[in-house]
Amino acid sequence: EVIGRGDHPSYLVSREFDRRFEQEVNRFAGHFPHAGTIILLRRHDGYLASQYRRYLKNARYAEFTEFLDLDHDRGVWKQKELLFLPLLQLLEYRFHRPPLVLFHQDLLEEPHRVLGAMARYAGASYDAGDIDLGRVHSSHGEKQQKVMKAINRRFPWRPRPQVSNRLLHWLQVRSRLLVCHALLAAARLVPSAAVDRTPLILPEELARVRDFYAGDWEACRAFAVDSNREASGDG
Repeated sequence: EVIGRGDHPSYLVSREFDRRFEQEVNRFAGHFPHAGTIILLRRHDGYLASQYRRYLKNARYAEFTEFLDLDHDRGVWKQKELLFLPLLQLLEYRFHRPPLVLFHQDLLEEPHRVLGAMARYAGASYDAGDIDLGRVHSSHGEKQQKVMKAINRRFPWRPRPQVSNRLLHWLQVRSRLLVCHALLAAARLVPSAAVDRTPLILPEELARVRDFYAGDWEACRAFAVDSNREASGDG
């Protein structure tokens, strides 16, 4: 609605959709098919680990191997939901302009090169000295997440029927998140000796995820080379 009023010549909309990606992209493309799109990909193992920590933080429980089941595909996330190439192909299909495909690791290692690519794609400029590269939201510590996992296992969250009133629904969601943040804060006080020393996510479990999606990751890398060249006008 804001963009539709046309008060400015261009807009930058930043969102994180995870499993709602297709739904939201189709909705936005229905209004603005000529928009340029920038997508930042994080390698599957790191991305899934982040999603798992958020899952625990929001008072839900599953073991990591149950969160994504690589053997029988009965997990909270289905195997196809972690494929990234179809997301890039959707952007290519739904928008008239080729997407700019960037990578999380590059942002960590060479942030201004990535920001420069974004600025050129958007037809904008920026002063590097004005950019604060510090983290805005750092994840909670491993100890806190382990305590939260233990609480979730002992007192599993049971979803309530969603109310139709938007205000009541907002209050319902926010009250649950408030309790979660309070528990995470209290978890800081738990002695480290009282917490299981086993890693929240075993390195071999992450390695298995990385290997499982290696083909998809390489395909995304190849897609990025071609799409970014075309987006920059070099193709």
